[in-house]
Amino acid sequence: DLLSQPGVKAYMVFNDMGIPVKWSSSGFSVPSATPGVAGGATQMPIPPEITHYAALISDLTVKSKATCRRVFFDDDLESSELV
Repeated sequence: DLLSQPGVKAYMVFNDMGIPVKWSSSGFSVPSATPGVAGGATQMPIPPEITHYAALISDLTVKSKATCRRVFFDDDLESSELV
């Protein structure tokens, strides 16, 4: 189990568009449940921290990929930029 590892307090998984798909309930605030769609079941909303972290990490990933493409694959790159 991931949460039993030393130093791990919580986890989250999000897709390539920055949308959270899974997270641990520990380590994040738990908002109150809202009525779900199917048959009166309740659906837990996404904690605000999860949405915030997923957006930040997704943005960092996009910027990092763009920088790597520019540095390593740009033919017009001056050699002075690599130093």
